[in-house]
Amino acid sequence: MQRTVGQGLCLAFRVVFSPLLSLNGSYASIDPNIPAVRFFISCPMITAPRGRPRPHPDPHRHRRGFNNWNRAFMVKEPHFNGPVRPHEEAGAHWHRVDTLRLRFHPSFRLPLDLPRSPHKDHTPTFIPLDSGLEIHAAAGLVMVEFELDGRYKTHIEFPIQNGQPTRLPFSEDDLWRRVGVKPGSGRLRIEATASNTHSAAIGDVTAFFKDRVVTIPGGKCIKSAPAGHRGLNGAETIVPFPPQGARLTKICVHHGDFLDGIVFGFADGTTNIIGTQGGGVTELELAPDEKIERITLQSGAWVDGLEIHTTKGRSTEWCGGRGGGPGSLAPPDRYELVGMWGTAKNWVDSVGILYRKREARVGVAEGKGGDGREGV
Repeated sequence: MQRTVGQGLCLAFRVVFSPLLSLNGSYASIDPNIPAVRFFISCPMITAPRGRPRPHPDPHRHRRGFNNWNRAFMVKEPHFNGPVRPHEEAGAHWHRVDTLRLRFHPSFRLPLDLPRSPHKDHTPTFIPLDSGLEIHAAAGLVMVEFELDGRYKTHIEFPIQNGQPTRLPFSEDDLWRRVGVKPGSGRLRIEATASNTHSAAIGDVTAFFKDRVVTIPGGKCIKSAPAGHRGLNGAETIVPFPPQGARLTKICVHHGDFLDGIVFGFADGTTNIIGTQGGGVTELELAPDEKIERITLQSGAWVDGLEIHTTKGRSTEWCGGRGGGPGSLAPPDRYELVGMWGTAKNWVDSVGILYRKREARVGVAEGKGGDGREGV
């Protein structure tokens, strides 16, 4: 794809943009008095940022605007008097969000661009909070789009490479203010795009917040978005970690080419399992003051493999395969992990965590997070 687009651009500048070239009508058709090559070169450019339907309100490159497609890239044109001004682009306008997507495609890199992010395979994730959400993007966010009832409303952009945030928090009210309606007045969709061109979306913000609150022993908590796409339509299991009494003492990870299951052992001798007990097994016994801190993993249609890390810097080591894309599960700042959940059939096809706000210690003000961020 990258080579094809790059070769197409070279051809475009040589064939369409050259003021010295005359076209032989015997080999390339004219319609009407427009070189047909413009149609064919513009097609991949038009389609590239539109891998799925985009509900932008203006027609921009639709209909016959590609007759003058070259004017999107030049200020002078053969047989055209004077410079090409914006109103003379005659339908060749590009929507701003499409140009942002193309801007960070490898084929459009500029000589002075900063090195690409090493997180080339990381997809943005949405982290639900008590009264909002936080977008995480290891490669840096390029933009966040807001759509209401299937129509584009607005977007936030970060086009400068050294200013792209890796975390961006929003309050729930602020999400609705950005589209100019009261909370719940329509179907609000938000999409986050990172500098590595990966994107992720919440199709319905109202449903997202509703589905993320669950009740476990000790009260309500937040259920993270899953890693893994439930490709096996597996049944769901929730495993809370009791706040008092039977603490978590042992983790057994069953795995082969994929993640088969995770068995949690507690101090009272009981166990709970997500998935099955097939494949080999990796065990990790926890100290009395040791807890699960975060999980790194690889997933796609299901969970290929993972590594569980503890608050004492220890881990299970890698368990399972290396297919799929990379990801991680960890509670946000000022929250603590209080359980896990997952779905499984023959093996685990999704996994997530449960977390709640950490209780403020007596005499210690909760204040801002370590980086001083608040809602956008």
